[in-house]
Amino acid sequence: PPPAPGMERVLGQPAEVAIGLLGEPTLDRREGMARQLQFAGACVLDIFYVQKMGQAPLAVHTEARLPNGRDVQPAECMQSLLKARAMVRPQG
Repeated sequence: PPPAPGMERVLGQPAEVAIGLLGEPTLDRREGMARQLQFAGACVLDIFYVQKMGQAPLAVHTEARLPNGRDVQPAECMQSLLKARAMVRPQG
């Protein structure tokens, strides 16, 4: 199925794309050929990457939750994180 609206910016892309959009992750975990990046703010967004032989790891799945553990839509969480990042970036 196609990614949820807004998530196409990271799904199917390498980790550098998410890091460029959301800044440094609060967690960068690797296990075998899989990688998980976690970005936190008003919500927590996990992006999961899988590497196929001879290729760079690409994002294949996302999950999101609020700090209290309640689920939230990944696209909604990503928008919240993007807005927060835009507010702290210096203007120029």
